[in-house]
Amino acid sequence: MFDINKLYLLKENNQLEVKKAYNGLPNSIWETYSSFANSHGGIIILGVDELQDRTLIPSGLNENKVLDLQKNFWNIINNPNKISQNILNDKNVQIEKIDSYYILVIEVPEASRYEKPIYINNNLLMAYRRNFEGDYKCTKIEIQGMLRDQDSNSNDSIIVKYLSLNILNQDTIRKYRNNYINNPIRKTNHPFKADTNDNLLYHIGAAKYDENNILHPTRAGLLMFGNFYDIKREFPNYFLDYQDHRNLVGDMRWSDRITSYSGEWSGNLYDFFYRIAFKITEDIPSQFKMEGIFKDDNVLMKRAILEALCNTLSNADYHMELGVVIKQYHDKIIFTNPGTLAIPKKIALLGGTSKARNQNILSIFSYVNIGERGGTGIPLIIKATKEGNYPDSILEDSFNPDQTKLTIFIKKGNNLNIDDENVVTHNNNNVIENSNYKKNIKTNLLKIENSFRNKKYFGRSDIVKLINCSSGTAYNLINYLLELKIIENVKGHGKAKYIFK
Repeated sequence: MFDINKLYLLKENNQLEVKKAYNGLPNSIWETYSSFANSHGGIIILGVDELQDRTLIPSGLNENKVLDLQKNFWNIINNPNKISQNILNDKNVQIEKIDSYYILVIEVPEASRYEKPIYINNNLLMAYRRNFEGDYKCTKIEIQGMLRDQDSNSNDSIIVKYLSLNILNQDTIRKYRNNYINNPIRKTNHPFKADTNDNLLYHIGAAKYDENNILHPTRAGLLMFGNFYDIKREFPNYFLDYQDHRNLVGDMRWSDRITSYSGEWSGNLYDFFYRIAFKITEDIPSQFKMEGIFKDDNVLMKRAILEALCNTLSNADYHMELGVVIKQYHDKIIFTNPGTLAIPKKIALLGGTSKARNQNILSIFSYVNIGERGGTGIPLIIKATKEGNYPDSILEDSFNPDQTKLTIFIKKGNNLNIDDENVVTHNNNNVIENSNYKKNIKTNLLKIENSFRNKKYFGRSDIVKLINCSSGTAYNLINYLLELKIIENVKGHGKAKYIFK
């Protein structure tokens, strides 16, 4: 719940909105309610004013005024002509007292995928989301993405009737079938092993019969086994991109690149996985020889990286504007896919009960022992980073355009020992990003953190040189970092020296 004692320390940010509300319930509250529900949640406080220095103080509501606000709020939020859906309960709306004044605290959770989009005025196009500039109206592409995610039937199970099975890449199907038959966990007498190719595709969800009993590929089948030019007919924005940023020389942008449009290979998901699987795991030391893809259980980080790749491909929204991009560096691998997280981040980090956005794709991978079907991807990454003493990973999603990004660090370091429900983040960066400071202050704090994170110690003069600021500004920045509890004083190296925790 909201800590009333911290009001005077708070400042407006992308998850906090304050309004005076002295003359009644402000109309803009509903845009904010919609934006918080469609984003990552947030807190609305009525009866609060913001001073020029962004300090928050009570605006002077008495008990009768705040009771009227509460009553009007409940009346309107339960009116379907004004609000598409009320996702709050009594615990989310509380009256608090500060000195002799009252405020109304409204905690808006993130709506589930089945509730989004939350919109106002009975108009689907009046759905909002939140960024650091405030509430903004969702684009049609964003709204369409949320509507697709509402459907309990996986979007990739839809049949593509204008395409026949003979357009699928036969070489990819052959490789998949060999892996399926030779899978050591598959029973030797499994009935699917004797299937024709058409029946196998049907049984694994890659094909479906139409009303005339003709077999066509599903969207999952097209994405997994199709050719790039046919996939583009159904998904115009479809794009796969692997970039190797290791061993760069001069002005090289990458040392190796694999894209779906090159024409040198099929361009489908299954071939993409195998083309880059060994590349993205080759820097992880191994005592044992890999037997297949997931067989070396002694190298947990390799399994975690391949799990991340599988999750990226099976959770992408291929209708969105961006493609799937995998970037490999000496110290990290970044997995980016179009579409936001299907469940709130805190739940995702616990391996919550979310279904993959493309359940059929995930199933097709799992039949050849790639990926987990039980929501264990993020917990596996947490376990691998902790047991291997790797820095904690970063999981984030952003809007307009919608995308999810997972960064896994692959160089050994001191583990930050963050609780599982708050991981997977590089903690210091995340604490700064989620703070209530102004954007320019955050920028400077991040620059300090990135420059001095691995130094033995730093002081005020180091900050002055780094960002070309006054000694007073450097002093304030150090105090901000101390307030965030991510640095501490270090003794024995002169006066006022600090180190990142």
